[in-house]
Amino acid sequence: MNRPNIKLTFGAAIFTFFLLTTEAHASDTTGAFVYMLGLGLIALLFFGVLLALVLKFAFKCGHWVWVIIPAMPIGAILLLLLIQFLSGNYDRNYHSGPDLEYNGSTSVTVSADFKQKNLDRALTLINEPSFKKALADYTDEPLSNYVFAVDLTAPGKREARHYVTICVRPKVEVNTQVYEGIMYLFSKAVAAADPHPCDSGYPEPKKLR
Repeated sequence: MNRPNIKLTFGAAIFTFFLLTTEAHASDTTGAFVYMLGLGLIALLFFGVLLALVLKFAFKCGHWVWVIIPAMPIGAILLLLLIQFLSGNYDRNYHSGPDLEYNGSTSVTVSADFKQKNLDRALTLINEPSFKKALADYTDEPLSNYVFAVDLTAPGKREARHYVTICVRPKVEVNTQVYEGIMYLFSKAVAAADPHPCDSGYPEPKKLR
């Protein structure tokens, strides 16, 4: 590695460090973890530089030793990702229905036994004519053109909470009559599809008729 490449590596490391520390100040525990991770990567980078210099000038190794410098932090990141993957501590996301933009809906907590088939079942219940018929009791808006999709998020082992959210087209404004009605009926459909319901559900809004 020539001098410009060494300078580029150091510059990238310092830039990354400042990004990580800035994010750390913007949050609490997550930021602290990112801060410590940044310090660790910087330490590994400098350790790689030291090791490469020792091998190059003390043991007269070839130019391949410069590869150690980026390999140290990159290897550490890959190892952390592998550990996280093998431990199951990552979010698993499932989708049912057309690809719609997320509208910021209220999530419904479901049991750990809630899987893709249950998500599909919940969407089937939502797409039944009875859903829009019941929804008409809570809003005067025309409902014939509404399209729905649902998503399931199952966090890793550290998080016991699994939850389902709904996407709606056209976009529904939060805290409106139609939003309240959709969230109430949506939570009922999800609970009906859950093998072990664990959510009290969205509160029923006032009926218009």
